[in-house]
Amino acid sequence: MKNDDTKNSNEQASDNLNPSTIKIKTNEQTTKATNPNKKAKKQKKRSLWQHWKSASRAKQIKWVAEAVAVVTGVLILGIYIWGNLQTRSNFKVEHRPKVIVSRPPELLGKVNCEVTDKAIHLYTGAMHIWVRNIRKGDAVGAFVLGPQFKLVPEKKIGNPFFDDIPSITDQTCKEKVSPKMKAFPVYGGQEVRVDMVQSAGTFSLVKTSSVTVTLGGPQKEPETPAGQEPDRISVAKDAIFQLYAPVCVYYFDEDGERYGGCRSYRFVVTGRIGNSNPYGFSCTESPLSGTFEETFFGYCEN
Repeated sequence: MKNDDTKNSNEQASDNLNPSTIKIKTNEQTTKATNPNKKAKKQKKRSLWQHWKSASRAKQIKWVAEAVAVVTGVLILGIYIWGNLQTRSNFKVEHRPKVIVSRPPELLGKVNCEVTDKAIHLYTGAMHIWVRNIRKGDAVGAFVLGPQFKLVPEKKIGNPFFDDIPSITDQTCKEKVSPKMKAFPVYGGQEVRVDMVQSAGTFSLVKTSSVTVTLGGPQKEPETPAGQEPDRISVAKDAIFQLYAPVCVYYFDEDGERYGGCRSYRFVVTGRIGNSNPYGFSCTESPLSGTFEETFFGYCEN
């Protein structure tokens, strides 16, 4: 005799233990469990403005106070750093060397010049040049450039090379000039005399196959390139000139930083001070003695 109750119980138990049924129910429970997390993530994605709007008045005031404290701290730190840098910069400026050409050059010999058909020849005697360090810092190395003599005709000849007076600008003091003498130290407050030997230079009046100006050593007449007729600039042998003598001193501080100072001077013929033109002279009058005085133009320092 069949036991229907037992069969029904087994079928019911089998249905209750079906793995697929258990899995489905488990997944449904997991899904329900994860839904709150998704809602939380959505809440976290709210903008700062939404956070601000939803916050209480006390919390908003606290946030503002914290932000002001951070900004104030950054500003104070910036001011401190800037002030420290400014102090160091001022200290360096106050304690750096500053070397200047402290006196007009002293001509120990005489000035002699000659105008020929092809060139203007200039000869000067030995000279003394003085430089002074007017600051506390030491210039560990200094050298003098010049005087860079130039004869400028009072009656212009139409050629800027001859007509223009020597130019000194702020850039002149910043130029990277190679020394032509052994560098010497100039300590804080010290004045140093530099002895310059006699010099000679040639200013060509024709187009040449070599340099236009030569300084020092034996002076020769310029040579016209082979096969060409001389292209001569006409200058009278008794033309009136003024003699300019720019002088520069370049120097280094202990950190290797480079500086410069330049001044321009003009030759005054002895016995002509007080005349209407104490600066003009002709090469036919040479040799001439005289002094140099500082001009009101042509000056730089850094």
